[in-house]
Amino acid sequence: YLSIFTNAEEGIFQATLDGRLLLVNPAAARIMGYDSPEEAQAMIVNLGTHFYADPAKRDEFVEQLCASGTVTGFEFTARRKDGSHVELSMNAHTVKDDEGTILYIEGMIQDITQRRKIEQFRIAREAADAANNAKSAFLAGMSHEIRTPLNVILGMSQILRKDTSVS
Repeated sequence: YLSIFTNAEEGIFQATLDGRLLLVNPAAARIMGYDSPEEAQAMIVNLGTHFYADPAKRDEFVEQLCASGTVTGFEFTARRKDGSHVELSMNAHTVKDDEGTILYIEGMIQDITQRRKIEQFRIAREAADAANNAKSAFLAGMSHEIRTPLNVILGMSQILRKDTSVS
């Protein structure tokens, strides 16, 4: 199990309910922007203030976790050691003692920054396509609206030209 923990691509962690890191694997430390698990554990004293970009998201996570004992696909923005942001998805569950008291949280984090960027690009492209289609429809409608009166004016001018040339 130690080999799986150490070599996993996903970040694996254990933390207290109040936000203190107990254990992280090398992948979690890397995702958090630290050189080693030991550095991450020493530097991140409170996940809510040192790791979550929005501490309210940590509160939301803990609330969901306490209500059901497990959270799947919880997405949030985290702050890395250098201050940059990373988009994460987290799956976690509580570990309880025999009396049902929560001892700690175990979970996995996965960097979804690239997936979020692709999704934002797709949304922007769809919005641009919709704007382009609206512009095309507007121009087609305006072309028709301008062409009809111009044809009337041209027709009337030809009639007037014929009437004035006969006299």
